[in-house]
Amino acid sequence: MFTLEALAARLGRSSAGVTGTLSMLSQVTHSVHGRRNRPLHWREQGNEYSYALDEAVALSWRSLRGL
Repeated sequence: MFTLEALAARLGRSSAGVTGTLSMLSQVTHSVHGRRNRPLHWREQGNEYSYALDEAVALSWRSLRGL
């Protein structure tokens, strides 16, 4: 699980940039696949958000990326 700040640092992007990308992912997920949920989980912890993928989704992403 990554906090928003840790994810942004790892990607070399701002927190706002990561939030925007995740928002776009939500829009594409809904418009193309008819789903309202992202293929990841998030939760608010105080003033921070944390994001995680379950293992099955992470394996799918790794295989798509050839990792």
